[in-house]
Order: sequence, then C-alpha cells, then structure tokens
Amino acid sequence: MKVVLNIYTKPCIKGGVQYCNTPEGFESIKDLHPEDEFVCENEDSWDAYELFLEFTEFMGFNSREFFAAMQYNNSLRDNI
Repeated sequence: MKVVLNIYTKPCIKGGVQYCNTPEGFESIKDLHPEDEFVCENEDSWDAYELFLEFTEFMGFNSREFFAAMQYNNSLRDNI
C-alpha cells in the first residue's frame, strides 16, 4: 500500500492510498509495514517529518521508544 504524509489533510484511506497528517502516524505505519511505499506529498510535510526524526534522534529515542513514552505519558495524564 502507498502511504502518504500530508500535514494538511485528514487521515484516511482513499483509492488504495493511506493518508497521514502527522509525522508520528507516518513513522508508526512505517514501523508496522516497512514493505509499503512511503512518500511525503509536499515540502511542508517533508520538513515536519525531518523535524520529527531530528527530535527523536536528539532525545535518544528510536520511533518505538518514542511511541512507548507517549503512551506512558498519556496514561499518567489519564490518571490525574
């Protein structure tokens, strides 16, 4: 399946193409389905994706560790 990152659209599957609007979602799908085709639809989406990768690298996370930390943080917030 083709997976497209476009930060200006709503996430959906249309015409056999999955659209993501966040770099986090795009990377999550990439981790789950590395055999798919991944493209950024525009320069702003590419910039957002690069910024996400730079941030996770700076923090010392790989993408799976990043998502685990986000889930942990969300669970703490839900218990407040």
